[in-house]
Amino acid sequence: MVAGYNLGMLHANRAPVVWEKAAALGDPDAMLGLVRQALDRGDGAGVERRAP
Repeated sequence: MVAGYNLGMLHANRAPVVWEKAAALGDPDAMLGLVRQALDRGDGAGVERRAP
């Protein structure tokens, strides 16, 4: 599942779209990417949605 995270990193402008799909398949690195973006935005709800 690392491929989904890496693909997201290569295409940062599309990262949320790629990471959402990979996270839905259980990719923990993609979930972490989404949490990091939520933290950067100050989006507490987004962090809570992805936190274990």
